[in-house]
Formats: sequence, C-alpha cells, structure tokens
Amino acid sequence: MKHIKRLIKSVIGKDNAELLYRYYKYVKFYNYQRVKLLNSNCKRISQFQNPKINIFCGYFDIIPNSPLNKNEILLHVLEGNAKHGKDKIGLAVGNIENGTYNIFAYSRAWSWQMGARLRWSRTEPNTVFYNDYIDNEYCCIKYNIEKKCIILKYDMPLYDISRDETFGVGINFERLQRLRPGYGYSCSEDKTRDDIAPKDDGLYYVDLKTGEKKLFIRFFDLKNFHNSKDAKEHYVNHISISPDGKNIMFFHLWTKDGNDPWMANLCVYNLENSKVTYLEKSDVVSHYTWKNNDVLLITALNPDSHKCVYREYHIKSGIRKDLEDTHLMRDGHPTYLTGEHIFCSDTYPDEKSMQTLFLYGESYIPLAQFFHDPRMVGEKRCDLHPHLFLDKSVIAVDSICYGKRRCVIILKC
Repeated sequence: MKHIKRLIKSVIGKDNAELLYRYYKYVKFYNYQRVKLLNSNCKRISQFQNPKINIFCGYFDIIPNSPLNKNEILLHVLEGNAKHGKDKIGLAVGNIENGTYNIFAYSRAWSWQMGARLRWSRTEPNTVFYNDYIDNEYCCIKYNIEKKCIILKYDMPLYDISRDETFGVGINFERLQRLRPGYGYSCSEDKTRDDIAPKDDGLYYVDLKTGEKKLFIRFFDLKNFHNSKDAKEHYVNHISISPDGKNIMFFHLWTKDGNDPWMANLCVYNLENSKVTYLEKSDVVSHYTWKNNDVLLITALNPDSHKCVYREYHIKSGIRKDLEDTHLMRDGHPTYLTGEHIFCSDTYPDEKSMQTLFLYGESYIPLAQFFHDPRMVGEKRCDLHPHLFLDKSVIAVDSICYGKRRCVIILKC
C-alpha cells in the first residue's frame, strides 16, 4: 500500500495526491450518519442550514445567545463562493425556535475561524460589537440592533472585550492572517511584512469609554523576553481577558522553517503591575479557557512526542496540573459549563472523518459526533468550536456535516 501511495505521488504530485485522497475519503464515508447523538440526555433542538450559504457562529470563546432572549443567537452568514478579504459577511440574529435569521449589518473584516468577532454587549440591551473595515481602515463597531444604528466606532479591531466592557484588546489582524491564515483579515496589505518583531506593533489596550488606545506589549519586547534562534517572525493570537479583568492571556507565536510551521508560548499580562509571565515555554499551546480568575485550562502539544494534553496553569504560583485521561489526548476547544467542575470540548476529525463533542468532569461523557467533509482543509476547515449558551445546558456547534457549506446545530444536554 505504501508503495502504491509513493507511486501515485510521483506521478501526479504530492498536492494532487492529497486532494485525490480527500475525495476518496469523502466518497468512502459519504453514506455514514452525518450527525450521531451518543447520549440519551442530548437532543437536537434547532438548526440553521442552507446548502448554498455558510452559516456559522465563529470562535468558541464567545457566547452567542442573547442575554435578554434565550431564543436569539448571533450568526455569521456568508455566500458559498465568497472570497476572503473581498466580499462582505452578513451579521445576523437567528431565531432558535424556527431556524430563521435576519441580517442587521455587513462587515468586510472576517475570517473563516473567527468570523468578525461578533458578540452581544453584556451591559447594554440589543447591542453588539463586531469588527469591520470602513474607509480603508479597520475598526470595531458598537451597534444597536433595535435602533439599527452605530453607537460608537473604535479605530482598532478588537480581539477580546472585558466583561464589564470598560476596555478591549486589539491587534494587527492583517499580520495575524498573513502568518496564521484563517484567523485574521486581508482587506489590505500588512505593513509589517518581513519585520521579524516590530517595535511599534503588538497588543493594544483600548478604552471603550473614551476610545483611546495605547500599545502595551510590543512584538519587539516579546522577542527579547523569549528569544529563539529559529524564529522568523513573531506575532500573537488567542487573546482572552480574565473574568475579573485583571489579567490578559495570550499566545506568543513565531514562525519557523522546516516541518514545524510555528511555536506557541502561553503568556499572561497583569494589568496591575504591567508584567508579562511565561507559563509555558516548551510545549506548543493550542486552545484555552479560564477556569476561574487564577486558573487557565489549556490544550498543549509536546513537539517531541506529539502527544496532546489538557493542562491547568495557576497564573500566580505557576503550578501546572495535567488531566490524566486517555480521552483527553486529542486537541480540542474547551469551555467550562458549571462553575469549575465540568467543561465541554471537542475533537478534530478521526479516521472516519467524525468529530466528537463531549463533556468532562470526573469522567468522560460523549455527547454527539458530526461528519467533517474531508475536502475542506486549511483555513476553510470547520472545527465544531462548541459555543456555550448563558444557561450552560445548551451548546451550538459549527459543522459541515452536510457538505461544503457551514451550518449551526444546537443541542440541549
């Protein structure tokens, strides 16, 4: 079999051979059950799907349902043939009861993994935040859906916003997209191209009352904090503000040559003492969630053994604790459900192209499996990205179980 694979690659090329294999896999598993519920307590309650349109929530770290109406959910709506950096994405409110949605605005600042970072306001009713590209400049928009008007426009796109909405953290999404396709924006050229660690770019603190912004972490400083001889370009991704707003978690990444495309360290910035602490310098960190104000749950990959682990990091003491369970040896997107005891997560596609949604507390509880179209790879892949609702018993997932177009499936567990 290996001889045949090598022969095919030599005849049609490595890329074409990979594409051929993915189509073979798609045909092989085409008639498999597309959505499979694995737990009697897990029920499908709604779905947003159109065979010609992509409908998805976005990244797993944002709660999508309305603080005022449990039947409303925020959605991204995108034409099937849309081009990143060129076409606009629709921003919509979906009705969970009947599976319909209404688009209230459009944005040019979007990515396949993150969407436009669309989120509900926690402090003002019928209000949302989202990133956009207006008059050749990136920005964040504060928008009132009921009044159909822009309330405020910040002159920087935001990655995360504190729970009390006093401040947000912004980054250069163009640098992010160039170095990590699928997570940033490409409406114009990245001005930091070929600069290994810019002195005038990095993480920005944005005051949401005044709109004032300031650069508080420079790429140049990150390079000096933890210099690596094999680094090509430094950047940041996966930024999350602690529930109490006192700490900012982020991943410091740098590109590399060879088979390992990047390295990722786990960092925490304390707003009171302006200090950056590196919690992980060896393993490649991947995904994240705050367990509480002092503890992070992170998925990480050992670059030598290639084994994945779910690990707790205590940001004050630096103590680390691995969750020892064979079910947690695959990467996923975790978020805590009830207090600090149970979290929800997922897996990447297995050998049959199935993604698993599960809960984990004292033990592993599988909830459902979803078929992932193996033809969709790279930045157009569709991770489940489990999105917890406010009442924590409802979970929405993004899926391409029915083909190349994204859909949103909502489960009550």
